[in-house]
Amino acid sequence: MTALGQLTPRRRATDKVMRGVLALGTIIALIPLVAVIYYLLEKGLGAWSWDFFTTDPTGNFLGDQGGVKSALLGTIEMVALAAVSSASGLPPASRPKMRKRADCRFRAPLPSR
Repeated sequence: MTALGQLTPRRRATDKVMRGVLALGTIIALIPLVAVIYYLLEKGLGAWSWDFFTTDPTGNFLGDQGGVKSALLGTIEMVALAAVSSASGLPPASRPKMRKRADCRFRAPLPSR
């Protein structure tokens, strides 16, 4: 016996039908997702090489577009600086000093002098 009490045959049948509809909808929704991922992997994996990761972008829209070296190094640099900043307890430089006003529950920037 469940917490809801005895289930009627009509309720069990409705549950089975709705579970089937849900499964069918899930499969229909996953078909385009799988197709897009397959397409991206088929076209993209062939472009990966050592040069792709170790060369800078050339700026050309057509032809050889270069690599992603500067993007990778920039990302590593930003993550390292954020880790050092958070570990040292320094607040981010872009965050203004805040104070709580008595008449408002939200914080407001301090007035500049």
